[in-house]
Amino acid sequence: DVSTPSGTDTPAAEPAEAAGPVPDEPEGGSVPVENVSGIGPAYANRLNEAGIDSVNDLLDADAEELSEETDLSPKRIQGWQENAADI
Repeated sequence: DVSTPSGTDTPAAEPAEAAGPVPDEPEGGSVPVENVSGIGPAYANRLNEAGIDSVNDLLDADAEELSEETDLSPKRIQGWQENAADI
C-alpha cells in the first residue's frame, strides 16, 4: 500500500516569466549580437552604438569600417564574424 508522507509538499516551479527578463530580439526577429562567442556586454554596447544590433548586422558589416567606428581591431571583428556565421 502506497501512502503520501506528510510534510513533504514541494512548491511548484516558478513560471518562466519569474526567472527574469529575456533579452529582446532586434527588429526582424534576428539573433542578438550578444549571442556571438566572444562578445560580452561591453563589446555589444560598442557594436550597438555603431548600429550593429544583430548577428545579421555583424555578418553584413565591413570589418575595416566597423573597426574605425568602434575602435576595435579588424582582426577581432573578423573573428566575431566567423563565430557569427556558425549561429
